[in-house]
Amino acid sequence: MMTMVSVKQLMSAIEEAEPFQMPEMNAGTHYLYDELYARLTSGKRVRLSRIRFDRFELEDISSLRDLYADTLEADMEKADALTRAVQDMPPVPGVSVFV
Repeated sequence: MMTMVSVKQLMSAIEEAEPFQMPEMNAGTHYLYDELYARLTSGKRVRLSRIRFDRFELEDISSLRDLYADTLEADMEKADALTRAVQDMPPVPGVSVFV
């Protein structure tokens, strides 16, 4: 039996899956996540002079640490397992039919 996978539908399903949704964040934690964590993890530079320290409180740093430990780290492990599963699928030759 041949299994067909639509990559577009697969990606859409992954993005909408409950375990991969971000929990609610307050404004300060959201700022830290968007402007620091997300940028740093994507290899972008973060200049110390551009950090707006008035946008977050000390507690927001703890909230971001908890977010990482409780959500992001677990989601990375799930995403890695899903990636390995998709990569292990053997390719199936296909033919496109044009009308």
